[in-house]
Amino acid sequence: MQQTWWTRPAFLVVLALIPLVGWLVLAVLPWGVVVGALLAMGLGVAVIGSRTARPTRATPPAPPPPAQHPPDVSTPAAPGGLLPFAVKGPTELPTFADVGGMLGLKTELKDTVGLARGAPADPRRWNGLLLHGPPEVGKSFIAEAAAGEFGLNLVHVTTGDVVSSYAGEHRAFAFAAARIPCILFFDELDAIAQRGDHVDNQEARRTLSELLRQVEQSRRVPELIVMAATNERDALDPAVIRPGCFDRHIRVDLPDAPARAAILGAAVKGKPLAPDVDLQRLAVSAEGLTPAAMARAVEAASRAALNGSTGSADVVQLTAAHLRTAFTHSRGTDRPSVEDWSWDRLILPAHTKAELQQVAAMVRSPELARTLGVEPPAGLLLTGPPGTGKSTIAKVFAAQAGCSFHPITGADVTSPGLGQSERSMARLFDRARDNQPSIIYFDEIDAIAGTWAELLAGVDGVGGRRGVFVVGATDRPDELDRALLRSGRLSRSIEIPLPDFKGRIALLQLFTAGVPLDRVDVDELARHTAGLSGADLKALCQEAAVAALTRSAAVVTADDMRAALAKRRGAPSRAGRRLDQ
Repeated sequence: MQQTWWTRPAFLVVLALIPLVGWLVLAVLPWGVVVGALLAMGLGVAVIGSRTARPTRATPPAPPPPAQHPPDVSTPAAPGGLLPFAVKGPTELPTFADVGGMLGLKTELKDTVGLARGAPADPRRWNGLLLHGPPEVGKSFIAEAAAGEFGLNLVHVTTGDVVSSYAGEHRAFAFAAARIPCILFFDELDAIAQRGDHVDNQEARRTLSELLRQVEQSRRVPELIVMAATNERDALDPAVIRPGCFDRHIRVDLPDAPARAAILGAAVKGKPLAPDVDLQRLAVSAEGLTPAAMARAVEAASRAALNGSTGSADVVQLTAAHLRTAFTHSRGTDRPSVEDWSWDRLILPAHTKAELQQVAAMVRSPELARTLGVEPPAGLLLTGPPGTGKSTIAKVFAAQAGCSFHPITGADVTSPGLGQSERSMARLFDRARDNQPSIIYFDEIDAIAGTWAELLAGVDGVGGRRGVFVVGATDRPDELDRALLRSGRLSRSIEIPLPDFKGRIALLQLFTAGVPLDRVDVDELARHTAGLSGADLKALCQEAAVAALTRSAAVVTADDMRAALAKRRGAPSRAGRRLDQ
């Protein structure tokens, strides 16, 4: 409170001294009336000033009546007024009309999200939906399209949203529950829900435990659909994919031909195109590429077209050749290849070679095969005695199918360390996918019995699509797990037999081509080598040549061949038969 000058303490002290001075004056002066008046005035002013200067306690103002707002059940906004999680309404989202092709995937989503939307209180429905598939195939876009298709809000939660704040997973569910009907979408679920043997962080385990609890309780919230995406379903903790959690699984795979055409159409929109650009035909060339890889390829093709026209005043057009070259470069740089061997290098019965050529044609053009009503196999099993050329056949098969070649033995994928075999197998299929189209060749596939589960999971991930094709070879097909041979896996089997008489003649001519011979009757030699494999015949010719070299001869004679054959008569051939049988 601000004081006036006449109420200040110093002035009041002066006023209080006036009566004392007045009495002293009355004692010595005769005009006491004047002094008495001054005395009365001073006393009055002092009294009034003391009452004015006395501090008083202010009465607090009455609080205003509370505002009549509806109760807020949402999560508080983050500092700065921002929402803690990204949220989009149905009008901001794409729909299935924006997803070209992929009819099977759309049908699965309609049978899950669509039914859950239509009957949210159905106690028998699945609890959580898991989208899984290779990286960059558009799982997040599919989640957005599902929400837009069925008129749902979408709350997008990243790994950082969950782990960057305490109880982030709880806040995410509360945030989504306040915005139903809604899809709560967890992107890259494997980053916070890995298997227990991969996680040492106690806080990460707490986060996972709370996430699973929230997923189980989400069933109580009508019209809240919990969805997640992962690149590696097998890397998730088993508790995550058990019944009651993320118990409905839908694979999002590489785009089919109509989807690739739609993706390319969106990527080249607004770019000047040459007349030879046919999106439908280019979609065939882009087979095996992810949507992200196609978008990058279009940008690379645009840069190549611009660089090639430096100094020209004409409008730069994007040609089909630019795009095809960019597609080729997008398929990875780690592409183990095989020599450009042709079918002519294979000496096989005509019906066996024809069967191999049929499968190779389906691997090269699976979409064309489906158009003709033929479902391409996911894998091929080559059976037959040892030494019949199964590895050579696999290489020719890869060359003719236009695939990179990844030969694997049991030692490459088996390891005594806990979980090492699983990770080795996963890395193998990842490498093949990065360099697709590719063929993984398992020599002696029966020798990797310790990793059956991982092998089956990898083959299931292939699914007969152009990208990765599995070829296995064995001389003991009866020892294979029957699950490996069912439909959708190595369902196609071709037996590679021992060469017949004509086959042995052709092989002997091949192995002695360029070798100087003296009186060697190849037909007669073929009659005496029944039961030998191609590898046995090659070894026979090598032994005869070594015999000629030992005696410093310039030619291989019939005697050299007979000696080599006699030497092998008592020895078992690689086919397991004696030559004299």
